[in-house]
Amino acid sequence: MLQDFTQKRFNDFFLKEAYWRQKRNWPPYCQLIKITGSHKESDYLYNQLLLIKRKMERFILSHHLLAHEIEILGPAPAFVAKTKNYYFWHLIIKSRMHDEKLEVRNQLLDLVPSGYRIDIEPKDIL
Repeated sequence: MLQDFTQKRFNDFFLKEAYWRQKRNWPPYCQLIKITGSHKESDYLYNQLLLIKRKMERFILSHHLLAHEIEILGPAPAFVAKTKNYYFWHLIIKSRMHDEKLEVRNQLLDLVPSGYRIDIEPKDIL
């Protein structure tokens, strides 16, 4: 793909990139949601995000139609993993849910306790 771009075959580059994104469920073929937590203890934060992820996975399984529409990645450390003695970790949700299911998506996000940042369609996932 990079060769297409460097050799100014932009249409080929675009078509291959679009195919790759659709096949792997990345924007614009899905909506990304980034959940960020911070805490002074990295292990504690990791375990808390793992608990949130498990709750979300149970919710998804209880709504049978969602199993193929939502993928949860992480927890993973943020690009800048520690600032001022606080660690930062993320969960990334890839969702193919359409507008008619926004209420269900919001119920899923209601499982996130207060104190965590929820960023819908984040500018970056670092």
